[in-house]
Amino acid sequence: MFFTRKRTDGREGQKFCDATDLVDLHSHILPHIDDGSDSVGESLEMLRCSYAQGVGKIVATPHFYPNMTNPVDFLERRSRAVEALAAAVAERRALGEKIPNVYLGAEVAYFDGISRSAAVFDLCIQGTKLLLVEMPFERWSETNIGELISLKAKGFQPIVAHYDRYWSYQEKDLLDRLLESGIAIQLNAEAFLRFGTKRQALGMISAGAVSFLGSDCHNMTTRMPNLSSAVNAIEKSLGCGCVEELMADAAKELDAAEVIA
Repeated sequence: MFFTRKRTDGREGQKFCDATDLVDLHSHILPHIDDGSDSVGESLEMLRCSYAQGVGKIVATPHFYPNMTNPVDFLERRSRAVEALAAAVAERRALGEKIPNVYLGAEVAYFDGISRSAAVFDLCIQGTKLLLVEMPFERWSETNIGELISLKAKGFQPIVAHYDRYWSYQEKDLLDRLLESGIAIQLNAEAFLRFGTKRQALGMISAGAVSFLGSDCHNMTTRMPNLSSAVNAIEKSLGCGCVEELMADAAKELDAAEVIA
């Protein structure tokens, strides 16, 4: 499944999955809605870049901050962004361009009472009960953890966004507790590219503790799509079979999700 693809950007020889294999669960590709893409044109460039890296499925997860906006306003703005991007994608595909299938969700900033909020139904990845949650950047309280467990008990599948960004705040046994409670973990590609986090990220993959990877891409300058770099690091250390299994499981989780573009 992995092969050396001829590149045109001066980086020949890197290995990538086949063009429909990678699943990017965390991205900010919708235009004009958060600190991600600031135009439809940039969104298209991010999608092209993702496809060139082997991404066949990408989930748009714009930030939802409950302390800054209400769900109704957020969903209206998100719909406008989706409409603009979907039209542009359809136009480019009609011209023969290859672009990943785009799915729609949100990166929901944790808030007290999240497990009791009716809003989470509309913030899940559309067509699923998958909910990407950005947790507090501090040591989590029993209340924080309990809300995730309550979401799971109510039939949702909470996914902790970029777990690698919380390591320094948390108790060492927290990961085991989350996994035992059925909470899913998403790591950012960046975790596999930094000296201080690469070993721990690979260890989590090897232990089967990671359900999803994400680029968390925001633009085409400072936070570009980079999922292939993580895939290369995982393949080099753990073998291509590990990546194949991870991506197959992630794709299966999106089987019921709605393609928006």
